[in-house]
Amino acid sequence: MNQYITIMEFAKLVNIGRSTAYEMTKQPGFPKIQIGRIIRIPTDQLTEWLEKQSLNK
Repeated sequence: MNQYITIMEFAKLVNIGRSTAYEMTKQPGFPKIQIGRIIRIPTDQLTEWLEKQSLNK
């Protein structure tokens, strides 16, 4: 079963601010699940996404 983190947990994990974390969730391809105003980030997909971002730089 997938594990999910909140925006604040994501921000703390990658050492960014809350506003920046919310902006990142708006990027095309960012892994998220949104139900109404609630956003959760699947940790396995986030790991893959972060690795792809680091390879693109």
